[in-house]
Amino acid sequence: MRQEHRFCAEVYHKLYDLMDHEKRVLFCLDGSAAMEASKCDELECATMPDLCFSFTGAQQELRIEAKIMEKRRVKLGAGQRAAWCMGGNGNAMPHLWIGADEALTKFWLWDHKVFSDKIAKHAASKGDILVFQCDDPPHDLSLKQLVVGIVAWAEKNGFKP
Repeated sequence: MRQEHRFCAEVYHKLYDLMDHEKRVLFCLDGSAAMEASKCDELECATMPDLCFSFTGAQQELRIEAKIMEKRRVKLGAGQRAAWCMGGNGNAMPHLWIGADEALTKFWLWDHKVFSDKIAKHAASKGDILVFQCDDPPHDLSLKQLVVGIVAWAEKNGFKP
């Protein structure tokens, strides 16, 4: 299991009891599976974030993309760059981005607007995307603080009643 999948599994586990399991729940959907599902109109887009779910009682789905940070950078495929940059062609852009270090001991949370600008600057390149400068690191969170932050953001933005 890749580290990114472990990270997603830990977050999913912490949020599980708050999710509406009568609605769609997507977890780390494989890119080729998403492509096939979108061709059959089972998904709205071939590029889907790692976690897609609704909180119990919510009217809209929350989409979260998870990334492992390596030297302050994240890797994005060409499809993700095209779909998720500002003005991108994706129909299922993430609302939130969550990051973790390779050891899964430090965690971060960002609104999509923060990332869409960074992606747009690198939309045509193949290199990793710099998330923060060495002299301006984001505040490290624990896993519990990350989950609390996701829930708080969802409540503030109408994704959780």
